[in-house]
Formats: sequence, C-alpha cells, structure tokens
Amino acid sequence: MGERFRKGGVQEPERLPKPPLPKALKARARELRKDATEAEEFLWEFLRRKQINNARFRRQHPYKGYILDFYCDELKLAIELDGSGHLEEEQICHDEERTKTLNEDGIQVLRFWNNDALNNTENVLGVIWEAIENTRNAPSLGLSPEGGEKGVASNTQILPPPGEEFRKGAVLHYADAHFYPELLDWLTEEIATLLEEGIEPSEIVVLAPYLSDALRFSLMHRLEVRGIPVRSHRPSRSLRDEPATQSLLTLAALAHPQWGIRPSEFDVAYALMQAIEGLDLIRANLLTKIVYRARGPELSPFDGIKPDVQERITYVFGGRYAELRNWILAYHEQADIPPFDHFLRKLFGEILSQPGFGFHRDLDSARVAASLIESVKKFRWAMASADTDALTLGREYIEMLSEGVIAAQYLGAWKMEEENAVLVAPAYTFLMQNRAVAVQFWLNPGSDGWVERLFQPLTHPYVLSRSWDNAEGHYWTDADEVAATKETLARLTTGLLRRCKERLYLGLSELGESGFEQRGVLLKAFQRVLQDSRE
Repeated sequence: MGERFRKGGVQEPERLPKPPLPKALKARARELRKDATEAEEFLWEFLRRKQINNARFRRQHPYKGYILDFYCDELKLAIELDGSGHLEEEQICHDEERTKTLNEDGIQVLRFWNNDALNNTENVLGVIWEAIENTRNAPSLGLSPEGGEKGVASNTQILPPPGEEFRKGAVLHYADAHFYPELLDWLTEEIATLLEEGIEPSEIVVLAPYLSDALRFSLMHRLEVRGIPVRSHRPSRSLRDEPATQSLLTLAALAHPQWGIRPSEFDVAYALMQAIEGLDLIRANLLTKIVYRARGPELSPFDGIKPDVQERITYVFGGRYAELRNWILAYHEQADIPPFDHFLRKLFGEILSQPGFGFHRDLDSARVAASLIESVKKFRWAMASADTDALTLGREYIEMLSEGVIAAQYLGAWKMEEENAVLVAPAYTFLMQNRAVAVQFWLNPGSDGWVERLFQPLTHPYVLSRSWDNAEGHYWTDADEVAATKETLARLTTGLLRRCKERLYLGLSELGESGFEQRGVLLKAFQRVLQDSRE
C-alpha cells in the first residue's frame, strides 16, 4: 500500500496531494515574477523550457513560507541569486537558516551572486548543469556536497551553444517545426510555460490569418487538455456552419412537418448527439436508424426498441431521447403555431438547457443559440409588412440560411468575454477589438492569407471608393494589387505590434496547415529581419 511501480519494476512512493499554499504567499510570488531583478530575468532565459540538461525549472516558486528564485521539483534543486543586500550580517544568518531548512527537506540549494549570473554566465550555467547531472546519477536524490555554497566552477560545458547569445529584453521569439501538429504542440507548451511565469491567460492571444474549424479544434483541444482556459471568436462565420445551429434547425424541422423539410439520417443523428449530453456519434447513429425514417418524419418511441439494443444505447440516453420526443409531440398538439424565434426560445429553455442535455454546460452553444434566436427575430421584424404567417416565415428563414446568408453581427458576441482566458481568433478580429495584450502568437506567417484580400470584382474596395482616380486610361493593374497588399500588410502588422506589450512569438512550420510549403510575403519579411539581427 502507498507505493506504485514505474517502468522497470522500480518502486516509486505514491504522491500525496500538496496542501494549499497561503493566498498571500502566492500573491507575493506573482509580484516577484513581475518585478524580477535583471540577473533573474537574464538567467531565466536559459533555465526556461528545459534548456539546461532537460531540467524543468519554475521561477519564484512558493515553498513553506519561502519563495525560491528558481526550483526544479523533479530534482529537488533550488537556485538563489543574491545581491549586495545579502552581505549584511542579519541577512547572512537568514540565508543560512533558510538553506538549512531546505536541506532538511532534501532540497539542494545553489547560490550565486547577481554579478556572476550577468558577467560569468557560462560558468554559472556549468555549475547548474553539473549539479543536475550529479543529482540524476546519484543513487538517491540526496544533497550534493556543494549544496548551499556559493561558487563558480571552471572547465564546465558552456551553455547555450557557442555563437548563440541572449539579447536582454528580446521581444521576438520563434519556433521552427517541420509539420504543423508539431507547431501546435510547441505553442501549447509555450503557453503553459507563460502561465507558470505568472502571465494571466487574458494577456495571451493566438492569431492566424484564417481560423479554420480544424485549427480551432486542434488548438483548443490541446489547451483544454492542459487545463488552460481558452475561448475563440470568429464573427464572420455563418450561423449555418455552427453545430448548435444545425442541431436546432434539424429539431425544428422535426417539430414542423408542415414545412415539408425532411432531414437526412445523418443530420438527425448529429442533432441528437448535440442535443443529448455525452451521447457519442455511434450510439446516436444507431438510435437514429431505428427511430427515424425520412419518409415519415415522426420519431418512434425508445420503448419499442429491442432490449439488447436498448442496453447498447443505454437507458440514460434513452430517457433523454424520450424527454425530447415527448416535448416535440406536445408541441404538435398545440393549436396555435408561435413565431419561429419563440419556438427556439422554448426548445432551448425547456429542454436543451436543462441538466442532461447538450446545451446545459456548453456556453459556446448557448451563445450560438442566442445569436440564432436574435437573427430569426430580426428577420420576422423585417418581414412584418409582408403579412406572412409564422409557419411560412420559419420555412423561409431556414431556406435563407441554407443558402449561406451570414446573419447580422451582434455586439454581444464582441463584448462577451470569459474572464482570464486565452483568446484564439483571426488577426483582423483581434485588431478590431482594439486592446493591448502582453503576448501575441502569430501562426502561419508564411500563409498568403496575411496579404491576400477576398476576390470582389463587383464590390472592389479601391476602384469603387471615392478616392479612386477616374482619369481616362487609369485601370486597376497587377502592380496596383501588389502595392495595395503590401500597404494592407504593413497596416495590419503595425496595428498588431502596437497592441503587443511584451513578447511576440512566431509559429513557423515548413509545411503549413494544408501540407504545402510556406512562402508568404510576411514570412520573407521576418526572414530578412532575423538575418539582419544576426549580422
């Protein structure tokens, strides 16, 4: 009891949950991260991201009433940087007592002067490297004979590699990956590291020229698995492309057989998967094949299914389906047909938002439902003069949406922001929000999406503008297009950089999201910047 085994049969003591730290101590640690000394900032650039012998360090780490400058929990190794104030007798006694307490807990302490960290960096890093190596090779995680003493070793391995220097105050960082998923993995780890440094999630944004469904899902799933709060915002996305919208409209078609709209089996299965919390696509497809026929749109009861199939679907999901079916049947029995937006309100409020159903915990789906209801309401108001009945208006709206009409933009979608969450959005969307953040990640800088505009031959933004020169023989040429794209890119990047307070990260991958090589204008511009900085 109380032990577990690692690979190779070595016993590892079971880790017990750590007691919560005092709030005041954690607040003090956050303050120290923001007000770090020059030596601490300098050394941290070498310790972060496992650069020193693959050891993971944290900075300003709270421990039993102390705050350690740098700490590696795996090796129980602490690093302290001292200034001239530590030469005072009282401070010396305090440091000795602190080191003794940490040693009693099995923590090795390396102490360096700030001046050594700044001016004798190679040897300081060599001491740290050697301490990590000795600790890993020791039979047990005991204390090094040098623990607690200041010193600078010689003839040690130099880190970082020769010729790779650190520029104090650097704001441009980049990662170079071959495949795009590797880039997303790097981005997730980097965001997790930034949060450990004390940067708030709301001060981090991830920007791309276009935010596709695949990119949005891949990135948000990685961040959610790491427990990082994240949100996305794509205001130009059509309502019909949202899974919540498709589910609501499919259920609406089942509740209004008078429309003559016959959803496919896949649409019904997908709607049930979205409407019932936890229902997977396999069970939803199995349930749909039994209870739904496109020729007769009424849903059959769950009780009529064979018992062995009921067990495969599970009685919990069957009960949720029965509740949804009974609600639709009760709606059929109503004498008066309410306006379509009223129907959607009832469907959301009485069924889908209740515990056990898909919209109960999904705030993003609830937001989409609110936008859809508002869009239907405005459509009804716009068609009020046509004197059309509610049933016809509902069918007309669905036909309009199926044609790809983008619903009106809502201010609520711009103002509703989850507190303290990483934002994933297209670059122009973030720029329109007009707010500054500490850290920006730019994905796909090699994509042409940063410079290419939408092809609009009938609504050309330059030729049809008032500033266009209508002189005879003045035509829009390729040269004009190139000049306009460069000017647009300059304005976009300038606007983003002016809204970046601390750091900019470039996510570079040899192969882009679609699997093709990246050779965009923005990438070439950054390559020139990086080349000039090395010369």
